[in-house]
Amino acid sequence: SGRSDNTGTIKSILELRQRKAELLGYPAYADLAFADKMASKEQVHKLLSDLLSTGKPAAQKDDMELQEFAKTRFSHTEVQPWDRPFFVEKLRKDRYGIDAEALRSYFAYPKVLEG
Repeated sequence: SGRSDNTGTIKSILELRQRKAELLGYPAYADLAFADKMASKEQVHKLLSDLLSTGKPAAQKDDMELQEFAKTRFSHTEVQPWDRPFFVEKLRKDRYGIDAEALRSYFAYPKVLEG
């Protein structure tokens, strides 16, 4: 809502895309978008469905582990989206002994450019 609400703009873009597809003889914009691609709309939907069925349980498990870690180690009752990077880093360090800050010196921009 307010100045940053772009709902109307997005609605207009979607309507214009649909109109373009119809003018070019396609039933939907997705059909137009896939007309010159190697994948079909059906293949993409199947891939996304497969990813969802495989990835969602793993992501939910990871989230539960992160929530439990934050609760037991930091007495943090609920991890909010803005808390996530902090707790992910702490969990990574605790579980795997990986400290991103310690690795940073090995991947400094000038060193990376030098190879």
